[in-house]
Amino acid sequence: MKKIFLIIFVMLFFGSCTYKYNIKESGVIINPTDTVKFATQVVPIFSDATCISCHKSGSTRPDLSASAAYSEITSMGLLNLTDPAQSKLYQHPLASTSTHSWKKYTDNQAAIILMWITQGAKNN
Repeated sequence: MKKIFLIIFVMLFFGSCTYKYNIKESGVIINPTDTVKFATQVVPIFSDATCISCHKSGSTRPDLSASAAYSEITSMGLLNLTDPAQSKLYQHPLASTSTHSWKKYTDNQAAIILMWITQGAKNN
């Protein structure tokens, strides 16, 4: 009897689980199957992570202000569409690297950037 109860419990417990790997950033839940929007999801990361305190017009390149970010990112070769995880825009400010000592992406911000690059880094 205990064995049957255990089997039923395991089947109900594990059978009812569904795994969704969602990323919550700034109150917005992003599902990996959703399209990441550059203007509304990527650009705000540059403000939230205070990237634009240094990377603004007339300062350190790339200019990550909303009006210039996309053209700067693409013209400076910061994207690797063949291997998105090797993109400089993704790699350089990762929390696990020592390449960018001032500000780092949070794990959620890094995931959004990587997802955007993986989806083709569109100016949407």
